Amino acid sequence: MARAWGLGGVELVFLPIGLDGQAWAYRINTTGGDGYFLKVRRGEFAPAAVLLPPYLREQGLTHVVAPMSTRSGEAGHAMGDYRMLLYPFHVGGNLWSRGLTDRQWIEYGEFLGKLHSTVPSPRIESVLPAENYATTAPARVHARSAEAAVSNVLGAFWQRYGSAVTRLCETVCELTAKVRAGPHVICHADVHPGNLIADGDGPLHVVDWDAPVMAPRERDLMRGPCCFRTSRRRRP
Repeated sequence: MARAWGLGGVELVFLPIGLDGQAWAYRINTTGGDGYFLKVRRGEFAPAAVLLPPYLREQGLTHVVAPMSTRSGEAGHAMGDYRMLLYPFHVGGNLWSRGLTDRQWIEYGEFLGKLHSTVPSPRIESVLPAENYATTAPARVHARSAEAAVSNVLGAFWQRYGSAVTRLCETVCELTAKVRAGPHVICHADVHPGNLIADGDGPLHVVDWDAPVMAPRERDLMRGPCCFRTSRRRRP
């Protein structure tokens, strides 16, 4: 830490968050009182995860939490088979349980509007994957149908509804083949309350830019209504 980012006298606190078995998160406390968030990964980070957040901040999207450059100007630091990214630590926690206040809902909408109107540079566009509207779900259902039919847990369900599920899979494939690509914009692709951090009614900080894509802007709206709660103050 001292060699890469010039941090001395640090304390690492493991954070049991995330679903990636090849990545780990830590809070770093320094003797000077500053706090940082460290992400460690076995293997390389996706180029888009490293390059896009700093680019967005350069374009004025200050809600984006981007990795901090090392003393040598690199985005991250390598140590053997592992790679590390360091971020500023924002207090307050995520909004899974608290939900957004009315003011934060407005801020969130304004942020998405700015994100989706940001034009990627040629370098950024070259590392961003593009939505291809493909899904492997129907094939996976077909592959496991025989197993489901004899399962102690799913057997009765599959005997009753298996044919209907199969028809739905066929419909998904038919509809997927008819999709025509619309205008693609930069999308976070996993924006939900767990990736929004705020202290009370304070400003939002958008984290976890691990898998951004070029896609229709609706890609960032798919998880909104079903995942978000609204926090309202009681009026006297």
